[in-house]
Amino acid sequence: MNTSTYVEQFWAMILNNQVAETYRTIGDMQHALVTGNPQQQQIIMQAYEIVRQELVGRG
Repeated sequence: MNTSTYVEQFWAMILNNQVAETYRTIGDMQHALVTGNPQQQQIIMQAYEIVRQELVGRG
């Protein structure tokens, strides 16, 4: 997967209210994704940061 794929995955879960139900925070979601896909850690971290910045309006 690439960064765009993870960005889309983060946004899909956020918009479908799945973060709070499953992970409590997007940070928890990011941690779960890294744990489940350690070979993709850097890409997941970049995607998380893109989404985080968009959420707080600094993107």
